[in-house]
Amino acid sequence: MAAQQRAFDEFFRVLRPRGRLSIFEPINRFGMEERRSTCGFADVEGIEEPLRRLWREAECEGVNDAMVNFDERDLVDHAERAGFADIRLELHVEVKPEPMWQTRSWELFVNVSPNPLLPTFRESMAAHLTPAEIERVTAKLRPQVEQGLGTTRFAKAYLLARKRDA
Repeated sequence: MAAQQRAFDEFFRVLRPRGRLSIFEPINRFGMEERRSTCGFADVEGIEEPLRRLWREAECEGVNDAMVNFDERDLVDHAERAGFADIRLELHVEVKPEPMWQTRSWELFVNVSPNPLLPTFRESMAAHLTPAEIERVTAKLRPQVEQGLGTTRFAKAYLLARKRDA
């Protein structure tokens, strides 16, 4: 959070009086609980524990922290603390019956990382699950990927603010 505040402070510093700030930020924290429990899949019955372990390991590595440790309220707070006025924030939320991975290819799904700093799903399974668990997870999830089953929960924020007069 300190780095985010420093960024807002720097935005404020470099703008002229009455200068405007306009930023777009995905709110990745939105939908985290669902992703932790289901990964966006329609049915995870019987594989809940292996999926929880995969999420726990990713979170323990701290790689995703900067992407999920804030929400839209934090953006407003950072702008206020930096000294901005006339702060407006629009939050757009989407919940749709389409999987976030938007592919019907199992090989593509397991071999592409959702974040350049994170391992692929295949690499995560190999590192943290037993061969029997990998087989169970694959048997449960592969048909869902190939049928395009699942949901996506996504939020994005647009923040507008103005630097006060000198």
